[in-house]
Amino acid sequence: MGSGGGDVHLAQLSAGTPIDLVRDPGNEADPNAIQIQHQGILLGWIAREIARPLALALDEDPAPHIYTQLATDTRSIAQQNGADQLHVHNVVTLTITLTPR
Repeated sequence: MGSGGGDVHLAQLSAGTPIDLVRDPGNEADPNAIQIQHQGILLGWIAREIARPLALALDEDPAPHIYTQLATDTRSIAQQNGADQLHVHNVVTLTITLTPR
């Protein structure tokens, strides 16, 4: 997760919040990059180790339906940190379900 407004936004979300996955094929660091967004705000990226198979699925035509929810309660992590934001080292877990179109 990067720093900035996305961290503060992410720290306000609870487990079960719907999340959007958005392909980021122009990403120079990783052509398989997938952004994690909530209401158009960039929260971070899918871990590089698992991005490739997920990117291949998302790039299919037609792309599958993707249901993604936040599995980590980030509010409690932020409160444990004693701040209203997460830190770069915090990792969150998502529940991702792909179903064919």
